[in-house]
Amino acid sequence: LEHLKSHSGKSSGGTKEKKHPCDHCDRRFYTRKDVRRHMVVHTGRKDFLCQYCAQRFGRKDHLT
Repeated sequence: LEHLKSHSGKSSGGTKEKKHPCDHCDRRFYTRKDVRRHMVVHTGRKDFLCQYCAQRFGRKDHLT
């Protein structure tokens, strides 16, 4: 059955469509949360300061 699905042009499931576009560029994302997280690329905001040096980051998860 999986082989037959490969001829129909449809995936066998498990792949999600990136339905959420960024308003500032052509990128698309799986969730609105991902779009919000991506927005720092366009705003340039760097609200997260490293506790060991003066370097700043746009996302908290980039501190690690």
